[in-house]
Amino acid sequence: MSSDDVEDDRGAITEDFVPRHVTQTLRATSPCGRHACEAGRDANVRRWDPVQQSKFLDDRAWGSVDAFHRALVRGETCVGDLNSSLRPCSIDGVPVGTGETSSRHARRPGRRTFAFRCAYRGVAFAGYAWNADVDGEKEWAFGEASVSASLQWALRDITDKGRPTPSSGRTDRGVSAGASCVSFWTRHPEVTSERIERLVNEESAPGKAGVLRVSEIREVPSSFHATFSAFRRRYVYVLPKTQKFGEERTPCAHLDGATMNRILQPLAEVDGPIDMHAFARGTPPGRSSEVNFSVARAFDARLPRVALDDPDTHAGIRRSRRDVDITVSDSAAAEDLDVVVIELEADRFLRKLARCLVATAAREAAGPPSSDDVLLRIARARDRRLAAPPAPALGLVLAGASYGARAES
Repeated sequence: MSSDDVEDDRGAITEDFVPRHVTQTLRATSPCGRHACEAGRDANVRRWDPVQQSKFLDDRAWGSVDAFHRALVRGETCVGDLNSSLRPCSIDGVPVGTGETSSRHARRPGRRTFAFRCAYRGVAFAGYAWNADVDGEKEWAFGEASVSASLQWALRDITDKGRPTPSSGRTDRGVSAGASCVSFWTRHPEVTSERIERLVNEESAPGKAGVLRVSEIREVPSSFHATFSAFRRRYVYVLPKTQKFGEERTPCAHLDGATMNRILQPLAEVDGPIDMHAFARGTPPGRSSEVNFSVARAFDARLPRVALDDPDTHAGIRRSRRDVDITVSDSAAAEDLDVVVIELEADRFLRKLARCLVATAAREAAGPPSSDDVLLRIARARDRRLAAPPAPALGLVLAGASYGARAES
């Protein structure tokens, strides 16, 4: 099938294209055969090719965003500084106590489980999850180890072997965290919260470099699991408004928070799950792609100016499907501090879901007017060709998770 062919309602290949505004229209249908979305009339998928869509977000003033995230990890600033309505990074409802809650764990005497809040700078690691290509029996080096492996290495003196360190979100390479919940268990008799904090923040290589920090350490019931016990996750994306035009074929278009908010809000207004297959990447066959959103919004904001000790040459930006290094100065022009902030909260996030949603909402906000429910129409179509390539990982922060009794929302 060529890129210009589509399927009609019967599954046959047609050439049913009607020019709408900039280019041709791509017709997509839902699995039941009902017409769901026309790109070009209902979405701007054909306004720019995939490379242009990527460069529209890549080629921006990311230095100030990276500086803000560096300060966030060090505890020198907070996402709440962006807007009074934006909650600070936090993990809520984590239980405290040591009581055994199941017979399975009761058969393992001496086992203690700890949980803590973990903040890390995304570009300093190869993602959160253990990566066999880069992880092993070695200490952390910038961008060459996962967060999970770095924590295991830092805590090796209080665990009898490399214990798994499950978290509330397994972020991709380049994605930062202001409040990820991490848990692990040990049989070491002399583990304290103070010792865990010292091992990670003061004695580990990433802790000394200011790219990894743990806090709010507590002992929890043995049944607690940072991944499976969480019922809601929250991500915040900070998107610079200033375009740099340092590359060829970078489209010029204005972004504003009000328009993006109008496009995102319908996701949170749906009562029930939404099939987000069209916005996910790498979902295993047969796995559910339904997501329940409780928050989906955007607004204009201004980054606080933060002082950094030295310039940084390790701020990775994905440019046209590859990672490169850019030099980020510790100074920024006044206009570089203007950003659009996107907040997403849901019961789960599929791989690259948040970044694809941000990129698609930005594309729609920058193009000819689309219907307010364009993201829902793309979701119903279940066609990944209608979604934009993922936005740069550098802008995304895991801002928290919720545990305990499920709140009605």
